[in-house]
Formats: sequence, C-alpha cells, structure tokens
Amino acid sequence: MNKKIDPAKTDPVLDTESITEYPPAGARTGLGAVIDGVRDFFNKEWVIGYCFILPNFVGFLVFTSLPVIASLVLSFTSWDLFTAPHFIGLKNFV
Repeated sequence: MNKKIDPAKTDPVLDTESITEYPPAGARTGLGAVIDGVRDFFNKEWVIGYCFILPNFVGFLVFTSLPVIASLVLSFTSWDLFTAPHFIGLKNFV
C-alpha cells in the first residue's frame, strides 16, 4: 500500500484530519449519564434479587462461618486468654 506524498506537504502530522464525534441529541452526559447507568444497573432483576439475599449471606458468614473457622484454628493452639496462643498441633487431641 503505497501512499503518494505531496511535495507541498512533507510533514505527515499536518496531513491528518480532525474528526469530532458528538453524542446523539437528547443523550445525557457527565454526572447525569453516570446516574442513569447506576439506575439501569440496579433495575435489573438479578441485582435486586442479590440485594435481598446479601444480608442473609453476610449474617451466615459473620455468625456461622467465621466462628467455625476460629474454633478450628484455636483447637490446634494452647491459649489461656491472658497469653498469646501458640501452636501445639494435635497435642490437644492426644
């Protein structure tokens, strides 16, 4: 693909075209467009469903999963509430 060079225009930077695109008439720009995007996102059915289920998942995690994991970790340590726990392995179970 050979491009013919005009001797009057030897600088390729000056041989460019400027293209300006404008949003369609009536389209919102700036903060209004962001607000519309957030509103459209939260109006989807699956997002609304997850918003209703989220408190149950958080409650399960905080009040069930984390205490189970903490008790499992502490079962392999020697700890008396006044000193830092130290790992003793399976000695608690022998």
